[in-house]
Amino acid sequence: MIVAILLALSGTVYSGLILYAIEEDAGPLAGVVMNRLDVPDDVSLTSAAYADNEVTETEHGEDSREEFWEEIHEFLANFTLLLVVIHVLGVLGSSFLHKENLVRAMFTGRKRASAD
Repeated sequence: MIVAILLALSGTVYSGLILYAIEEDAGPLAGVVMNRLDVPDDVSLTSAAYADNEVTETEHGEDSREEFWEEIHEFLANFTLLLVVIHVLGVLGSSFLHKENLVRAMFTGRKRASAD
């Protein structure tokens, strides 16, 4: 579960950095994201060589790249929250079923020895 949470958080951070680069033209990925759109003046954006760089505006004035990364970022953020809730419920459920305080053990690094 921890690996899944870390992966989801990494994806959330990455998509957030891309959004920041697209919206504000700032941040560590700004040069990478914006360089993909640097097209010479004599080349049409719809030519085969640059077809994947075409930017179209949506009805709200946002470009399609921004909208795409917003959706990805929102999904990953919500998925991360879901994983955290499942993890906390799992810890509480396991603590109750096994009659041991797993939360305390996470902080102290020690669990009581079992009576078995």
